[in-house]
Amino acid sequence: MNADYGPGTSVSMVELLRRAFAHRKDDVAFVHGATRTTYGEIAATTYAFARALRTIGLGSGDSVSILSPNRPEVFAISAAVQFAGGRYTPLNPYASAADQAFILDDSEARIVVYHSSLAERAEELRELGVEAAFVPFETDDRRTGLVEQARQESDSPIAGTRHPDELAVLNYSGGTTGTPKGIMLSHRAVTRSVTTMLSEWQLPANIRILLCSPLSHAAGALVIPTMIRGGTVHVHEKFDPGAVLDAIENDGVNMLIGVPTMLYALLDALKAEDRDISGLETFAYGSAPVSPARLAEGIERFGNVFMQHYAQGEAPMTVTMLPKEDHDLDRPELLRSCGTPTIGTRLALLDDEGDPVPAGEEGEICVQGDLVMDGYWKRSEETAAALRGGWLRTGDVAKQDDEGYVYIVDRKKDMIISGGFNVYSREVEDVLTSHHAVRQAAVIGVPDSRWGEMVHAVIVVEDGAEIADNEIIDLVRREKGAVHAPKTMVRVDSLPMTAVGKIDKKRLRAEHWGDASRQVN
Repeated sequence: MNADYGPGTSVSMVELLRRAFAHRKDDVAFVHGATRTTYGEIAATTYAFARALRTIGLGSGDSVSILSPNRPEVFAISAAVQFAGGRYTPLNPYASAADQAFILDDSEARIVVYHSSLAERAEELRELGVEAAFVPFETDDRRTGLVEQARQESDSPIAGTRHPDELAVLNYSGGTTGTPKGIMLSHRAVTRSVTTMLSEWQLPANIRILLCSPLSHAAGALVIPTMIRGGTVHVHEKFDPGAVLDAIENDGVNMLIGVPTMLYALLDALKAEDRDISGLETFAYGSAPVSPARLAEGIERFGNVFMQHYAQGEAPMTVTMLPKEDHDLDRPELLRSCGTPTIGTRLALLDDEGDPVPAGEEGEICVQGDLVMDGYWKRSEETAAALRGGWLRTGDVAKQDDEGYVYIVDRKKDMIISGGFNVYSREVEDVLTSHHAVRQAAVIGVPDSRWGEMVHAVIVVEDGAEIADNEIIDLVRREKGAVHAPKTMVRVDSLPMTAVGKIDKKRLRAEHWGDASRQVN
């Protein structure tokens, strides 16, 4: 961890973090409720946490996860992991216990730090057989907390660096195989993502960003760029439209990052009451396709503040970008685009054989560049398929016009994006068909004005079975979490099949999407 890799070495996360801490110690870095955390405090806390993790038993290359609602400590612990020589595996606090347990086991988690509000879930994970050491934030009647251990450690800066090829983050994404996949991101990939955001994102001069989606999700990636610019991160534990509008109107928040459904909720809230939102300078959105009609409504209401970022976990945060100036109501076709490739990112639309498609035709978005993952953790075959021919195959199908703008029209992967979260149909189908009354199941995304896409299930029930829809849906909610639970479900006598005996989802989708030009929303 303390090795000197020489002056020619690429920057690692620890260099970025030191730069993020290098501001006036009394400037406010985080706002969480009534609590203000300064740059000096967050730096000292991070260094002390790093030493505490080492004392507890973290070794070089070991994995650490955090089970917590949104709090500044989530950032401090994840940063401390890098200084301690470990790797960080984000854990979505809203995921099901089964998925969390799988991620912790698969990632070979050494330590799980948990907040007291999720102590019951931590115990549930232990009962499910997770072998990691569970460490509370604060000392309780059974375990010494990380905060208490950190008080016994030095909070002085930690020397040393990390090699750019070392594994920094193991971030799990749902998979078509029915279980999440560990996406291996090196220090090189993470730093490329950060530097691209710093160079290309339209960040306010004096950033005061509000993060209200899980820091384990895309929102957390904005913390380091904000701090490098000397800005302030406002942390909310959940998304509430009224609280977001309050933060803009009263707390000086001038930047938001979110998914399209957040924009829709804010627009609906503004119809009910008048607010002063003139202080908002940038609204960065991504993670799911946006409704062009509602985006146009947002431009009318918020003004020229929107910028879109397209990426995926395998190439985080910024593959393409649609800047503010391209959110032009006089060019409405651009509102359907995800923009143009960013600096340092090579993008091509390829066919199944790996050849470029002719201009204007549909092809799979394929990506090269430092931000691309090293592969999937312990999944060599899936890695080879995803990185075939030296390109990351995203699974997204798009067209590109003669100006370079990319327009996503469909997904090759059987995936639904609901409220900015990825829901893989296979995962839900596996749970549905585990019920004794369900013979077959097909899950698709259907257009929805609130969620973008809504999880919709089509099931074939066993002859003579008497079962209520809500019982089946509740099974998915228990096994996979609320995001995966179907919002609607219909029963049919049989599912349509293709000539080769597969469920014909195109026919199922056609009932809901009709002749729409793209099968995403």
